[in-house]
Amino acid sequence: MATELWEQEGIFTLFGDDERGYDFVTPEGLRSLQVIHLPEPGMLSLYIDITPQRLVEIPLEQRVEALLEREEDKLVEKDELARFRSAKQRVMEHIRFQFRPSGRCLAIFCAPEQDLWRVYHLPAPVEDHLEWGDHAYLRPLLMLMDEYERYGVVLLDREKARFFLYYLGEVAEYGIAEYDDTPPRTRDQGPGQLRHLHWLEEQYEHHYRRVAEVVSRLYERERWERLVLGGTGENPELLRNVLPEALQALIAGTFNAPVTANFNTIRDEVAAIERQIEEAVEAERVEAVITRAFKGQRAVLGLADTMWAVQQGRVHILVVPAGFKHKGWRCEQCGGLVADLTDQRPPACPYCEGPLVGEEDIIDVAMQHVLDQGGHLEVVRGPAQERILKEGPVGAILRY
Repeated sequence: MATELWEQEGIFTLFGDDERGYDFVTPEGLRSLQVIHLPEPGMLSLYIDITPQRLVEIPLEQRVEALLEREEDKLVEKDELARFRSAKQRVMEHIRFQFRPSGRCLAIFCAPEQDLWRVYHLPAPVEDHLEWGDHAYLRPLLMLMDEYERYGVVLLDREKARFFLYYLGEVAEYGIAEYDDTPPRTRDQGPGQLRHLHWLEEQYEHHYRRVAEVVSRLYERERWERLVLGGTGENPELLRNVLPEALQALIAGTFNAPVTANFNTIRDEVAAIERQIEEAVEAERVEAVITRAFKGQRAVLGLADTMWAVQQGRVHILVVPAGFKHKGWRCEQCGGLVADLTDQRPPACPYCEGPLVGEEDIIDVAMQHVLDQGGHLEVVRGPAQERILKEGPVGAILRY
């Protein structure tokens, strides 16, 4: 995988590592899928939960085959059926002979007539789902990508520096030549040696400033949400001191590792920092929703009020407990969403009095609405999850 960063100042490439863990996914990488709209059905999209528990409960091959056969039974047109069976064969061959149990969800996109085949191992489980149509079904993947933040990572010592992107549980390295500003060593003694040591310190300082310039240039293009600095000794702090204030404000943490550290080491170090940040952010978001909702300050709690805010397009951040599902209704006329804890079907849409159709998981539909409206998702776990379930069970921070 290669990503062009800027043209006038050279081309930087981004190299991923799939030795273990997840496949590296970026918005740029999905763009080629998003723009595909076939003249007729020919794209198969498959999401399969591959957590250890699910793999034990029902064999993977059996679950995938059941989804494929269920969809095949719906098709009657001869040419479309042939296209589907071609995609089905490719998917089953992958499951039987090439599947690796990495990550927590397997996503496959297959369009045989376009010679399109994409496989992603993702860091969070997604419910088993198959779609067949004229475009890729990307909703679960886009939701997942919205939830995770992009981390810029710098690993350096006094002579060299390396630059990385950490995202969706995976790390990839920007293919920038490592800086090597190592001045020649000297054996001079006396005043000459002191002058050289002073000059040496100046060169090291110059190295940190050059690294800071590269970080700034990368950030201008990549716009990471957070920054992590790694290295031995005081090197991360020395770099922090010469970074612009805007980048210093993004620093989520530092870690100790040699500049030669492998991908696994870097991934594990940043993942630990990410977990700490996530726990703090989730707890803060949940408390903000609860407090502001009780005060009537641009926040709502509860299914009914949250669905109403989604309908109005007012949701800035939708806060949902991980794994939470709830049935509800969608208006066929205005698209409005309706749900409450009583689970009683209203006689008509409360917004326009149009007819309602049932939705098994109204939360999933609401999440997609929020993304379509330019909002964001916060899926919370652990103590924050228990807190919002008790007070909500869902809530939202509003734009106005």
